[in-house]
Amino acid sequence: IIQLLLKKSASINALSPNGTTPLMMAAGYGGPDSVALLLQAKADTNLKNEAGLTALDFARRANNDKDTDEGWMRVALQQAKLGLEQAEVPVGAVVVYENRLIASAYNSPITNHDPCAHAEISALRAAANALGNYRLPHCTLYVTLEPCVMCVGAVVQARIQRLVFGAYEPKTGAVNSLFTLLDNPLFNHHTRAVGGVLQEESKALLQQFFKQQRSKHKTVKKNQTPST
Repeated sequence: IIQLLLKKSASINALSPNGTTPLMMAAGYGGPDSVALLLQAKADTNLKNEAGLTALDFARRANNDKDTDEGWMRVALQQAKLGLEQAEVPVGAVVVYENRLIASAYNSPITNHDPCAHAEISALRAAANALGNYRLPHCTLYVTLEPCVMCVGAVVQARIQRLVFGAYEPKTGAVNSLFTLLDNPLFNHHTRAVGGVLQEESKALLQQFFKQQRSKHKTVKKNQTPST
């Protein structure tokens, strides 16, 4: 994104109504590589917004966010492992407010006979109870698998500030894969989303679960086969 913006130097430093430039926004989303790209750029990286932050500040903060995101995602992965122990699809979620864990949950539709008991929904409910507010505008939701349509809807309703997920879900993912619902301009709230954080760890848990399920089905089928 930054490389594309640098080719259009006339507009990359234009301040928006919220006090940020396109270059600042790109740096904020770009992660660790942003710092190197910005240092190589001939763009005005010293221009500050109202808070006194430059594009380089945004890039460095994104770099720090990466480490923080991986740390909280590991907590979500621990929740996913708890779900695996309950024979649930291993998806875990945590909600973080001001760098504090306020809620955690794992998938439990099978255990609770509840089609809505996805990890994200359960974590959002717990977070709302913890803060005494059904709106969670300053919170980040970490989940090990890309959310479905239902869960993305809940994220928007809760006014979650950031969504960070692990593995992409090509069959039901509603953030990047099957749909891109958070990009819909008609929503009155827009959540920043980051995907692919520790996705290999998340995928490994899911593969373990489905391998176990296939093994169980083979055993049941074998036991049901009449003897000759």
